[in-house]
Amino acid sequence: MFNKKQIIFALATTAMFLPVSPAFAGGVGTTAAQFLKIGVGARALAMGGAFSAISDDLSAIYWNPAGLATQKKKQATASYSQYFQGIKIGFMGYSQKSIKNGVLGIGLNYLTIDGIDRRTGDTDANEGTFGANDMALYISYAKKDLFESVKGLKLGANLKIIRQTIDATTANSYALDLGALYDTPVKKLTAGFGIYNLGTEVKFINDADPLPLEARVGFAYRMLNDSLVAAVDLQDYVTDQRMYEQAGVEYTYKKSISIRGGYKLGMDSSSLGGMAGMSAGVGFNIWGVQLDYAFVPYGELDDTHRLTISTKF
Repeated sequence: MFNKKQIIFALATTAMFLPVSPAFAGGVGTTAAQFLKIGVGARALAMGGAFSAISDDLSAIYWNPAGLATQKKKQATASYSQYFQGIKIGFMGYSQKSIKNGVLGIGLNYLTIDGIDRRTGDTDANEGTFGANDMALYISYAKKDLFESVKGLKLGANLKIIRQTIDATTANSYALDLGALYDTPVKKLTAGFGIYNLGTEVKFINDADPLPLEARVGFAYRMLNDSLVAAVDLQDYVTDQRMYEQAGVEYTYKKSISIRGGYKLGMDSSSLGGMAGMSAGVGFNIWGVQLDYAFVPYGELDDTHRLTISTKF
């Protein structure tokens, strides 16, 4: 049976995902730093983004920082994607054990685009080009077994430093992510919870917009001696008033070859096309180096390809 502290924990995490006050309502397109919504890591993206209850690699920095607490070795990772419309996206991360059996991580998420036509008047002829750059620096910490009465609970947090540049104009912001990963009483079933982008507004000159406040909950179930995992996530962008349901599966053969697939419900498939929301990928573990690939189509916009390389040492 559950004790008093476990019941309080369950009620608190459930309350995190209750409908929020209308004071946070804003609607689609009312938030800044939209690049924070673009997931990282080919493995997680191949599974449709259903990863908050798994988060057992370095992409946990993005999906659920509490997952860092499960890591026993130093880790490093790098991801790259040639996105549609000439957008380039990347992520780099590193983690290691820290004081009091915690795990410290650092990550850099970036997006760049060049060759945007410059126009200062109502004319078809451009006056040159300019670029835009987005960057988020993550400083992460996670720890397990903080509460002796709640076994299997990991907690984590990110401090994020966000910087956006359009041509010669720059805006800065700061944010906090809070995550929890819990080994439920049901064997092989884990639950993930998180609140992301709690922070200051992004202000360009005189205009300021809030960050895309997000709440996420997910579940993952492992089968066949952990070689098969199925996961689901519910992702709610509170201010944007957009919700996504995600599902993904991963099968790993002899810890060396993985096949993955997923689907993200809530994409605008009517305008993007029927493939929007689908994803697939593979992974290879060779001599301690993990190489992952994900194919994520966006219909009429274009197909995207993600590559991630990571290692433990």
